[in-house]
Amino acid sequence: MNERKQVIVQNTVTKGLNPEVEMKDSGDEWLGQIPIHWEISKLKQILSPISIKDKTHLPLLSITREKGIILRDIENMEENHNFIPDDLSGYKMIEKGQFGMNKMKAWQGSYGISEYTGIVSPAYYIFKLIKDINPEFFHLAIRSKIYVPFFGKASDGVRIGQWDLSKSRMKEIPFIIPPLEEQERIISYIGQAPFFSRNHIIEKIKP
Repeated sequence: MNERKQVIVQNTVTKGLNPEVEMKDSGDEWLGQIPIHWEISKLKQILSPISIKDKTHLPLLSITREKGIILRDIENMEENHNFIPDDLSGYKMIEKGQFGMNKMKAWQGSYGISEYTGIVSPAYYIFKLIKDINPEFFHLAIRSKIYVPFFGKASDGVRIGQWDLSKSRMKEIPFIIPPLEEQERIISYIGQAPFFSRNHIIEKIKP
C-alpha cells in the first residue's frame, strides 16, 4: 500500500468511521485518542499460543512482510532462500483464521492472520484468537502502520535484519477493540473503498 492508503487504514482501525464520536485517552502515546466506547486490551488477553506438529501432509507456508502468510512455492529457488529439510515433522501447523509470526522479522511486519491451513517453520509463533474479535479486522489492524513499531520495541538483536521478538514484551502490546458490529463496518468500508481491493490484505476469513 502507498502512504495514503496506509494512513486511511490506520485511522479507520484506530478512530472508527464516525468523526463526531466522543473520544478518550487510550493510555498509550502512540495510539492517542480512541472512541470512548472502544476497549483497549493487551495481546496476552487476545492471543493464546499453540504448537501442533507432525502434520507433514499439509502445504508449506511462508510468513512475509509484504503479503502476510502465503503458500510457499517450493519449486521457485529464487524465493526459497531458507533451507527446507527433508523431515518436516517439526514444523508447526497453522489453521485458517489463526495468527502467525516470523519472530525474527516481526519488527518489519512479518505476521498476519492465515487464510490457509498449512505448516510453517518451527521457529515461528502461532496463536489462536481467544477474544471476540473478527479475524479479518485483527489482520487489518495489526498490520497497519501504527502497530508495527510496537513489535520493533519488543525485539532485540545484534545482527542487522534479524531481531528476536521477546514474547513477554509482545504480550504487553496494546490493541484497540471496537464492538463487533463496528469491526464489520470497518472491514466493509475498507473493502469497498475505491483505492483498495480486500484481497490485497486478505480474503474474507470464512468459518
